[in-house]
Amino acid sequence: MDHLRRENEQVTEKLNELQMQDNDGQQDNFKVEGGRSQNPEIHQLHVKIQSAQKLYEKTTEMHKKVELTNTNVRDWLSRIIKKVDQ
Repeated sequence: MDHLRRENEQVTEKLNELQMQDNDGQQDNFKVEGGRSQNPEIHQLHVKIQSAQKLYEKTTEMHKKVELTNTNVRDWLSRIIKKVDQ
């Protein structure tokens, strides 16, 4: 998960840098029309960010499920050990 977070931060930083650059004084390069940036590199970064965020959300959800299962198994084993020890 940390890898995804770092990758997302790096892509976001690069996107911010590109948006701040004023190539030939034209701000029109960065305008978004129809949900897509006129600058293809910015659009690619947006797509990368979205896919990284989706993957991070899936990974986080899976982590929560694994933790819940781990807790349930640990509790179940604890009860079994108590019964065996009696």
